[in-house]
Amino acid sequence: MARLEFVLALLAPAALTACVERAVLSPPVVVEAPKQAKHFTVRREGSTIEVVAGDVITGDHVLTFDRFDGVLLAGEGAADGTLQLVVDLRSMKSDAKDVEEVIKNDLLEVEKFPDAALDAAIRRGDGEERTIAGNLRLHGVSKGIRFTATIHPEEDGYRIGAEFKVERQAFGIHAPKFDSLVYDDLRLRLDLLARP
Repeated sequence: MARLEFVLALLAPAALTACVERAVLSPPVVVEAPKQAKHFTVRREGSTIEVVAGDVITGDHVLTFDRFDGVLLAGEGAADGTLQLVVDLRSMKSDAKDVEEVIKNDLLEVEKFPDAALDAAIRRGDGEERTIAGNLRLHGVSKGIRFTATIHPEEDGYRIGAEFKVERQAFGIHAPKFDSLVYDDLRLRLDLLARP
């Protein structure tokens, strides 16, 4: 019975993230802003950036970030545009202080790589759905990335939402002492309010 519980504990995170889109990674790409675009600033108040990371011993942990800056350059109705986002990884908070320290120091090495950045183009999809395609820099490694997001009007700006997974090892994120215990997937959740 104990062995079955151990196997179920290993499989549970995969079951929970199975329906989350895996972002497509590629070599870095060139991102161009639309010729006619309106400038919006991503507001910290009203926005959240979360990363779900986990391991086989303590399970999943939600990481939040207090400091980030972003700009949305949007064409008419945000059908196209660009999104730039820079996150100060040193501002990360977690539900467990010891986990927070391990992720900051051993995995992300925030003193060496203090921020992460997204620079991406927005392309029209169906309804509020958009394709976000550009570059993600994490742990000093830049990769082309593509994922799906929603963008809809809110107040005098736009609300941008996305949830997708990336493989940490694609960005050179390793924990030599306990790498086999850490799940490879990082699940990113963006809920951004961009206003003039």
